[in-house]
Amino acid sequence: MPPTAFEQMTPFLQQPFQQPLSRHLRGYDLRLLTLDDLDILVAMRNEVLAHLPNPDLHMREPNEIEYLRAHLTPLTTNLGTAPEHPMERGEIIGVFDKGQLVAYGMLGLPLPEAEDNLGKLLPIPPETYCQVAHIAGCMVREDMRGQGLQRLLLAARLVLAKIHGRTVCAARVSMHNHASRRNMQRQGMHIAWVGDIKGLKRHILGIHLGQPWSFDNTQALLASSEDFDRQQTLSQQGWWGVGEIEHASGSPTLVFEKFSTGTLLAERQA
Repeated sequence: MPPTAFEQMTPFLQQPFQQPLSRHLRGYDLRLLTLDDLDILVAMRNEVLAHLPNPDLHMREPNEIEYLRAHLTPLTTNLGTAPEHPMERGEIIGVFDKGQLVAYGMLGLPLPEAEDNLGKLLPIPPETYCQVAHIAGCMVREDMRGQGLQRLLLAARLVLAKIHGRTVCAARVSMHNHASRRNMQRQGMHIAWVGDIKGLKRHILGIHLGQPWSFDNTQALLASSEDFDRQQTLSQQGWWGVGEIEHASGSPTLVFEKFSTGTLLAERQA
């Protein structure tokens, strides 16, 4: 019997990650969640959402249970949704400590024609929208934070996406979620788009796992992480957020560099 996508990740999970992680990770168990885990997943989401310092950090899905079910149901199962309103499929990696779910990370596998396929906001040809994966919701129980679990789940989902043949990964992040954005940038993701999505101010971070994007690092522009208008203007002019400058107090400053159009040309010729 061929190994599942998650089983193929085993060698990766046994290796050091790009960023140092807490030694305590050795005691955690990781596995794909199933429909049997729906109740504990919903309970944990409700607990985390109830204690968010800013509700903008994570917005609930309008069809929360159906959305979770679509990411817990085996990909080979037909959900029976209407063709004009396809439900995004995906998988969820759970982290367990002594049998309790303490963190999870979602990987979305959108259809190429889906309206909310984030690849449409990235500089990739339409014929490659089928290669896009969404680095979707990730939550860590409050008492388990600061131990590298979010970075672990991010790295694991990038590997899982590649195993599924999805070489372009994109994430939608609140502009106020400095921790998530920082972790993604440390893993090689960049702010590719800044704008309004359904009334919410969001960053779209992206990474190409097959042909890394390049930037003109001969000049850089700065923007406060709270200055949405400047960030959006820079994004519209082809500048990408490639890093940040942390300060002892206050919000960080984002560093923008110009996207290299030669990267897109090379991809079209590949």
